[in-house]
Amino acid sequence: MAEPPLIIRRIISFLDSNPKFLEEEGIFRLAGSTKEVTEMKRRFQQGEGDRIEFKNYDSNSVCDLLKRFIREIPDFLPASATSSLETHDLEKVKSGIVSLPDGTQAVFREVLRILNQVENRHDLNKMSSQNLAIVFAPNFGISFAATEFVITNFSHLF
Repeated sequence: MAEPPLIIRRIISFLDSNPKFLEEEGIFRLAGSTKEVTEMKRRFQQGEGDRIEFKNYDSNSVCDLLKRFIREIPDFLPASATSSLETHDLEKVKSGIVSLPDGTQAVFREVLRILNQVENRHDLNKMSSQNLAIVFAPNFGISFAATEFVITNFSHLF
């Protein structure tokens, strides 16, 4: 299976290695600094992505960069897959995920994995699957209900 792009791998790795960020209230919901997000994005585009020290940036800016990257992927979840994702039937959703291009599958898997970890800490961060779905549905291009379903059922889908 393909690996996610460097930008996704680096952000997810940073969040994985700093679990306290996953416990921050409003993680992924609160906006980061536009200046910081723009700077990090520029550095990735200039090939400096492997040298960015995310610990020097606000956690909300790092999470905003992840959301922006997903939002800017053209046709991230193509219509051919979204109809399966909207069914709330585990087998059909799995089928829709498997039909995605390998790179898209890898990005979707890793982002959903980290969102599932955030949701597992919702008592601390106030980010339930519903709150995460409100934030990510527009980025994924699928409904709120489908987004909540894939976050909640991550362990059954991957």
